[in-house]
Amino acid sequence: MRRTGGDEDLLIASTLSADGGLPVAVGRLAGLLTQYGRHVVVVGPGVGPDCTAITESAAEIVRLPASAGLTSTLRAVQACRAIVYQAAVLGAARPRPIVHIHGIWTPPVVAAARAARRTGIPYVISPHGMLLKPAMRKSHWRKRLVLAMEMRQALAQARAVHCASDEEAEAVRHLAPAAHTRIIPFGVDVAQSTVTQPVNRPKIAGYLGRLTAIKNLETLVAAWADVRPAGWQLRIAGPDCDGTRARVQEMVRRLELNGIVSVDPPVAAQAVPKFLSSLAVFIQPSLSENFGMVVAEALAASTPVIATTGTPWHALADRGCGWCVAPSQAALAAAIRAATSASTDELAHMGRRGTDWIAAEYSWPVIAPRFLRELYEIA
Repeated sequence: MRRTGGDEDLLIASTLSADGGLPVAVGRLAGLLTQYGRHVVVVGPGVGPDCTAITESAAEIVRLPASAGLTSTLRAVQACRAIVYQAAVLGAARPRPIVHIHGIWTPPVVAAARAARRTGIPYVISPHGMLLKPAMRKSHWRKRLVLAMEMRQALAQARAVHCASDEEAEAVRHLAPAAHTRIIPFGVDVAQSTVTQPVNRPKIAGYLGRLTAIKNLETLVAAWADVRPAGWQLRIAGPDCDGTRARVQEMVRRLELNGIVSVDPPVAAQAVPKFLSSLAVFIQPSLSENFGMVVAEALAASTPVIATTGTPWHALADRGCGWCVAPSQAALAAAIRAATSASTDELAHMGRRGTDWIAAEYSWPVIAPRFLRELYEIA
């Protein structure tokens, strides 16, 4: 096991795998800190290749054993706890490191939070949507036990609990009223996102993300079948998490949408901007969403968005770059009908307004200083 020094920043993640969500956020923050000349150590378990954003961040990576059984879980817990203790001991004589914990429920993350709390080293927690009500319903009693035994105190004593939306901050304060929440959305890189100009796009709507029940994809397919917009196609792409791919494919077959709706494999991280900018409309039908990074990425790619009230993107209509509707079949069908009835020029104007909005309020150069100032206390 490598030894950490007191001048090293620790980003402790519940997973290092997958080119999306939590690992990408960890990678972006690691890259931000290394740009400031700081030595960053990213710690966490992973199954498969590490997230591209992490490997490209110039941070040191400490891969913990994957929790495949009791022995490997205990090894991961002990290793993660030791890293935090070493940082606290060595940090007493040097400038204290940043300790940023990403995730809530995995044993190494719980161990890191306990170690940070007991040593008195300042730390930040990002729950990444894991405390929202829909997420809490899964393994409800186990999560309640972990909250009662450790994580409620860890949230209350953290220097800050980073939330990506008002909804997440409200959920955190409901479970840990003493928590010091800071609301900072995740930033996107607008400059790298625009590939295809909006006026040149085919009539394709799309979804990109995990294929799982909370994403409400079966309702989306049913809504698309209700409208069946002439000349349009729907592409659904992403990794399967709970058998959703098979259910959606069966639904496509049963509703006779073959050739109209496709269920595609995951899109590689470097190909995401091109995928999003190839769409005339992006659809995020989720029942619940902490932030919805892909919505920001779609808007940055000048793609109008249909999102639901289960996401924090309620301002889409007010900004003139999309629709925000209830996550029901009827509401999604109405939004699909409106979007596919709009002219190419109308959609292009909406897309450009979306890009302007993201560039002004959610681009990485705008958001990054807030992480440094509000979470890490770096001028």
